[in-house]
Amino acid sequence: MKFALIKEHKSIHEARVLFSPLQLKKIADCYPQHQFIIESSATRCFPDAAYAKLGFVVTKNSNDADVFLGIKEVPLKNLIPHKTYFFFSHTTKMQAHNKEYLQGLTEKKITFYDHENLTDDANRRLVAFGKSAGNIGAYHALRTYGLKNTLFTLPKPHHFTSIEHLKNEIAKHVIPAIKIVVTGTGNVGNATAQFLKSIGIKQLTPTEFLNTTYNFPTFVQLRKSDYLEHYNTQEFCINDFIKHPYNYKSTFSKFTQHADLFIAGHYYHQGMPMLFTQKQTNQPDFKINTIADISCDLDHPIPTCIKVATPKNPIYGYDKLTGKETNYNTPNSIAIMAVDNLPCELPEYSSIEFGNQFASRILPLLINNPNHPILEKACVFKNGDFTKKYQYLEDFVLSKSFSF
Repeated sequence: MKFALIKEHKSIHEARVLFSPLQLKKIADCYPQHQFIIESSATRCFPDAAYAKLGFVVTKNSNDADVFLGIKEVPLKNLIPHKTYFFFSHTTKMQAHNKEYLQGLTEKKITFYDHENLTDDANRRLVAFGKSAGNIGAYHALRTYGLKNTLFTLPKPHHFTSIEHLKNEIAKHVIPAIKIVVTGTGNVGNATAQFLKSIGIKQLTPTEFLNTTYNFPTFVQLRKSDYLEHYNTQEFCINDFIKHPYNYKSTFSKFTQHADLFIAGHYYHQGMPMLFTQKQTNQPDFKINTIADISCDLDHPIPTCIKVATPKNPIYGYDKLTGKETNYNTPNSIAIMAVDNLPCELPEYSSIEFGNQFASRILPLLINNPNHPILEKACVFKNGDFTKKYQYLEDFVLSKSFSF
């Protein structure tokens, strides 16, 4: 097979790549029967010359490749018909704004594997930028809180090259006795929690968070069972929730009465209830004035995520009265950090971390056992047709309207 590392087209801020030059050299040495080429890119964190120096072909025309390996979704105009692609698309949650893209994949007869759905038998992600996103998101959260409350000014993450550099920068400032609530216990949530602990912020249990006042900064990491419950039983069962999410309601408001900063790192399940409403944000007991939305799902399940921000302008304001965008420094606003590609702010670090996962867990399957169940679970399209697991998307694509 001929593999191509593709140029990232979706955003001019995207500098990540699936493999660094050194990683790809090791891979090519392990699989000499296969060819690896590089689509030329002026924005990639590793320059074309670094790949060429190691003997790889760098080209603007990769049409003869069999498998295209990328990071973010490839714009429809850049997809080559009848080819196989790996990238993140975020299209399997039936969000209305993705309908046109799914239609395009069908029309171009694409075979498509979504990185997000490469999971093991326990449904744990095998390749993810979650650790990078959680670390960088935690830094952004504290940066945003400092700016919103005119306490301190942290540089943007792209000025640094490692997570340790981010931590060292925070250490130069005093974090007040704020309370932070973190949602999510996956890669993102766990990395966020670890980052906060590593800079000296004490972790609390939900009970401690809700009932005790401290004179130093603290945080709580919440599972869905901590803020979702069944309408009838007032209990939470993850298997039942996945099957019947509309039977559950949010109890998150008990945390909004105590938290100053909210870092959202949860996974959004289709049908998941709103954690809180726009009306609730304008109530006197809603204490949160800064939200770092790492999950970055537009409108659901957090109403304040009304747009995706950029690394250049990562913060906007959410007007609590109108639910519209405003200046985040205005008194009646919540400061929102909602960048959906946080790992690209430390692109070399993030690329190497992701590439190691893909090289050890996925590439051997792709080369030696292309019908492996792990690959089959992640294959959304085969030659433009929805695979069995994702046929529920076919009705969604064909529908004229869709509501949550």
